[in-house]
Amino acid sequence: MAKPSTRRPQRRPTAAAALAKLGLHSPLDLLHHYPKRHEHYEYKPLEQIQAGECVTVIGSLVHHSIRPAKQGQLIVQRWAIASRDHRHRLLCTHFHKAEPPYTSPAWQRQQQQ
Repeated sequence: MAKPSTRRPQRRPTAAAALAKLGLHSPLDLLHHYPKRHEHYEYKPLEQIQAGECVTVIGSLVHHSIRPAKQGQLIVQRWAIASRDHRHRLLCTHFHKAEPPYTSPAWQRQQQQ
């Protein structure tokens, strides 16, 4: 499987050239190819997360709020997430444009409940 494949059914020369540019010459090369955006996930307690890190958080949602900003042109969402033992909290803020569904009257009524 590590040998370059001599049998290449119905593969255009442009596709083969593109794969070769990535260093992919055999099926085994393709199996061991990890794109640049390949992300490795590991468990990390909330207290070890550094500012600017891209993480996936597992915890309990303890607070959530949504409010308009900039004369209704922007929506601000805030979350507070607690660790499993509730000793640490992560505060998150998300800004996004005020467009549907966030501007519909039905959605706004639902958020006030």
